[in-house]
Amino acid sequence: MLPYKFPLTSGNVTRFFVMFIMVLLLTSVFMIHNAVNARLTEKRYAMADINHAMQKRIDTYRFTTWQIYENLAASVAGMPSNSLQETRLRPDVYYLEKNRRKTEALIFGSHDGGTLDMTLRMSNYLDTLWGAENSTWSMYFLNGQDNSMILVSTLPLKDMTTRYKESAISNIVEARRAEMLQQANALDERESFSPLRRFSWQNDHYFTVRTTFNQPGHLATVVAFDLPVNDLVPLNMPLENFQLKQDAAPVAEGDDNQDSNSSTRIDWINPNIEIAASLASTPLQLVYRVPITGLVIETLHNLLWPLLANLALLIMSLAGLFLLRQQSLRPSENQSAELESLRLLNEEIVGTLPVGLLVYDFANNRTIISNKIAEHLLPHLNLQKII
Repeated sequence: MLPYKFPLTSGNVTRFFVMFIMVLLLTSVFMIHNAVNARLTEKRYAMADINHAMQKRIDTYRFTTWQIYENLAASVAGMPSNSLQETRLRPDVYYLEKNRRKTEALIFGSHDGGTLDMTLRMSNYLDTLWGAENSTWSMYFLNGQDNSMILVSTLPLKDMTTRYKESAISNIVEARRAEMLQQANALDERESFSPLRRFSWQNDHYFTVRTTFNQPGHLATVVAFDLPVNDLVPLNMPLENFQLKQDAAPVAEGDDNQDSNSSTRIDWINPNIEIAASLASTPLQLVYRVPITGLVIETLHNLLWPLLANLALLIMSLAGLFLLRQQSLRPSENQSAELESLRLLNEEIVGTLPVGLLVYDFANNRTIISNKIAEHLLPHLNLQKII
């Protein structure tokens, strides 16, 4: 049995090149799809890690809030100060003089010696808590006893208040006081969170956790912490693309030990792709926006060389298909002229024969070659007897 040989015809070559071009296009599409899917999966895992770290930080400062209120504030209420010194920086703004300078403290409003001693104890406690931290941390304590406001922060409060950043500190304190007073008046809200914020003079992003403690016969006491997030976010995820907003379906506290990816989801909200992660035991949702244009540019940049190789193969395939069909598989003008001359020569030779010549195709019932003598005799021939 003879081996099968693939006929190298114009149609077969065209089909081969078309199939090869389709394979190249599908390869490019699958490559881009896998790259985009891998990038989004990476962001989703990163969001799960950030979500877990933020949840741990919130839980830590819930405990810290109770420590400050129960052990540092309530136990010293009304106690006189022990030769503590304070410096009046501006009207109703007092700076607490202390030895350790990891944190600095300001007191806003009129107060007594017990408030001054309480401020020192809070500052010393936060010196220990924030001693190894490099980010900017701040605590606000709205005292329900005398309606004073205490600010303890790792910022250089004394220099910023007396020099070029005076308006910044004043604006922040006034904004926090307004928020804390609003929460103190909301009887049904014990804990609240702010959206992500940014210090105007620093590249620090943070959110505020506010906790209210009701006291019979006094105004409510509110403790607030500015919790930074710069150290929780990878460098390849811009902080400007993050949002912290209310979650329509908050995750219960008992769901903390579930798969970290179960609380994250990816939504396409034109013109961005949003990766959302719900913070357990809080009504918050952390959202990271991935711009479509940025994702496309990043994917093309990562797949630059494979896509260029596929593009080069595609161009070469199209060029080869065009050249083969134009020059190799289709007769050229010279070949057409040669075939026409051969046809005329055959007709001349057959026409000059002294006898009749007839070449008949019985399978298709058609005449292939004949001369005039054979054409005259053809009506008188019985082709069935010849067969």
